[in-house]
Amino acid sequence: MSLTKSSFITGLQCHKLLWYSKNKREVFPKRSKIDELKFNQGSEIGQLAKKVFSDGIDITELNHDIALQKTSDNINLKKPIFEAAFNFEDYFIRIDILEPNDDSWDIIEVKSSTSVKEQHIDDVAFQKYVAINAGIKIKKCYVMHINNQYIKTGEIEPIKLFSKTDVTDKVNERIIEIKNEISIMQTAISNDCPDIKIGPHCNKPYSCSLKKDICWKFLPKNNVMTLTRVGKKGFEMIDSNILDIKDITGIKLSEKQRIQQETIINDKPHINYEKLKEFIDDIKYPIYFLDFEAMNPAVPLYDGTKPYQHIPFQYSLHIQENENSKLTHHSLVALDDPRENIILGLKKLLGETGTILAYNKSFEIGRLNDLAGWYPKYKEWVDEINKRFIDLIVPFRKFYFYDSKQMGSSSIKYVLPALVDLNYSELEIGDGFTAIAEYVKLIDDNTNDLEKEKIINNLEEYCKLDTFAMVKIYEKLKNIIS
Repeated sequence: MSLTKSSFITGLQCHKLLWYSKNKREVFPKRSKIDELKFNQGSEIGQLAKKVFSDGIDITELNHDIALQKTSDNINLKKPIFEAAFNFEDYFIRIDILEPNDDSWDIIEVKSSTSVKEQHIDDVAFQKYVAINAGIKIKKCYVMHINNQYIKTGEIEPIKLFSKTDVTDKVNERIIEIKNEISIMQTAISNDCPDIKIGPHCNKPYSCSLKKDICWKFLPKNNVMTLTRVGKKGFEMIDSNILDIKDITGIKLSEKQRIQQETIINDKPHINYEKLKEFIDDIKYPIYFLDFEAMNPAVPLYDGTKPYQHIPFQYSLHIQENENSKLTHHSLVALDDPRENIILGLKKLLGETGTILAYNKSFEIGRLNDLAGWYPKYKEWVDEINKRFIDLIVPFRKFYFYDSKQMGSSSIKYVLPALVDLNYSELEIGDGFTAIAEYVKLIDDNTNDLEKEKIINNLEEYCKLDTFAMVKIYEKLKNIIS
């Protein structure tokens, strides 16, 4: 079977993952909405990169044989070639940008990251190996990545959006090992599925999509990998056939890990009443339960923004004036440039006193500070607002409360069902990544009005549950200490 640069990177991560990708592709989960968003984002970045080379020849052809022929037909023109195709034996590559350099060529690999990663070197090294064996003389190798200091002013300027890093020396060091590695991979693909133990490679450089349903399926519910901050120690325990947290003996655990084990063995939550009461007593009425949804596009959408800078596009706010008052809810999904609309909406609602509760408050405070940076006239107000925040994640992150249903996590998605009968499973949008993907679809001119209305409703329901979840969690914690 043929190897491409993507399957080569897959093989470097895990031969079992590579085997499935070549022999049993149907087991892989369908591409999610966030996967679609990343794919579209990568395509957009690729198109912008081409604009840096005004005289380039674009070989946009899915058929391998035709792509190879078109590359051969244009190679003597000595112009930049986009998606140049080459093969050698059973190895096939498409080079993002092949740029002429005197009597040689430079490989330019386009990436959506803001810096060069280790796997990028592997990627380019594989391309160079195939190219030179196909008879192409390669002089320099580059990774063309996003310049995270670029600030959008008017139309996107591709030449400023990208930075180009010379990786020639690193590629030349790496290419020495390529021949042996791809030979081993070819053997792995051709034989029975290799038996590979789970380990750190399951998450590096990418989280493996086979973890849940195949490779990690043998682990029990409360397995050692759900221990908080377990790291490599978890894999070492599995290698010693210790799979369940309750079965850990003779191994030093941190205080939080020990609490996790006790809650499983005793089948009841851990509660530090004194610390929990101190936390609750700091919260003053009126209470504002606030949550933002924000996107961070690689290519800036609005003037004054940088690549991957978070842009809040939605908030949900539940307000309780006093212990006996009725809960009220306010929300906004802001269209066009959402930034000032977000801050204006909140300015009318947050009042001058009372606690603002957020779950992982650094995110909400960070977004407010960003807004103040774009609109300095609101900075004084934002500075005062930030002083009123209290972080609802604290009692769970510090283990003032811990239930085994949390599976070692302080994420609201795990804390909520451990405390109250609420979850996100019945919502059309059930996580922040999907919310971002849906918002991007919402502001797309090609989305019709009916679909936009549906997306807005789904976004509001999702974000509303985030803040209502905080309300119920706060109420539950109050009941625990009372």
